[in-house]
Amino acid sequence: MLERLKKLLTETIKGILYLDKKITYEKYKIIKKRKNELAKKYKIQNKNFEEQKNKIQKLQENNREKDNRILNLENRINSLKISNNKLLSENKKLKKILEEKNE
Repeated sequence: MLERLKKLLTETIKGILYLDKKITYEKYKIIKKRKNELAKKYKIQNKNFEEQKNKIQKLQENNREKDNRILNLENRINSLKISNNKLLSENKKLKKILEEKNE
């Protein structure tokens, strides 16, 4: 009877240990699967982030180029205004000289 109980207890302990190993393995599989899912999600998010970052950098470069073009045009306009003012003043001087000669 005692031997039988020992054998039964031993079998029960073996069964519990087996189930414990199986549960641990299943937990490991679930954790590994979740880790892989998170890694994929992170890679996708990271890839999207990098794409957005690159787009922003390109837009910033384009804006800088446009700003430079605008500055160049403004400088050119200012230079033309100065030239125009000089020509107007020369024109006035020449008109005065012409008027003086005509009188």
